[in-house]
Amino acid sequence: MDFDTSMINLKATNRVRHGSFSIRRYASGKEVRRRILVLDDDLIGDAAICALRARTIDGTLNPVELILLGFDVEDYEKLHACRGKFYTNREFDLSFYGIVKTGGGKELQEFIGNIFKAGEGCDNSVLGYSLSGLFAASLFLENDYFDRLGLISPVLWVDPDVGRSLQEAVFMQPEKTVFLAAGEMEEELIRKNTEAIKPENGPAI
Repeated sequence: MDFDTSMINLKATNRVRHGSFSIRRYASGKEVRRRILVLDDDLIGDAAICALRARTIDGTLNPVELILLGFDVEDYEKLHACRGKFYTNREFDLSFYGIVKTGGGKELQEFIGNIFKAGEGCDNSVLGYSLSGLFAASLFLENDYFDRLGLISPVLWVDPDVGRSLQEAVFMQPEKTVFLAAGEMEEELIRKNTEAIKPENGPAI
């Protein structure tokens, strides 16, 4: 496929702090009509950029903008605490994972809503890993500005109600797309397959 590689953007923007959160952006080219919110920038953001850049260069994807959301903290202990606090929408006992404070997700949801409500007309997706995967699923269910959801080893067992609601949404809204990568199970969910989402899977946080 012929593709003008001079149009490829190689670098993301610098991180910008917004209170407890940080944002950086990466657009793989010009004339972007799709945006992907990547949660857990501190853990998976660079991998997402590399994957998008490669898929744009080989011509399999039109330019996409990544909005990479993280916490930009100095060490993993602080990151772990931030993830527990902001990637949960209510209080959970996650003390066995060393997470003391949970249930601060409303603040993050409002912050994300302000970003995406201002960008109408785009095809929007959200991607999350482990605990941020659970949060991504909630965002997808509760906000109509996300058309696609990507989950990497999501801890749906933490809140089984989210897993059940997600399963129902996949069947009831055929225009929505969910991609799940969980260990040996990696597939685009088929709406006829009622076993596609298993809320009890996994421990990773």
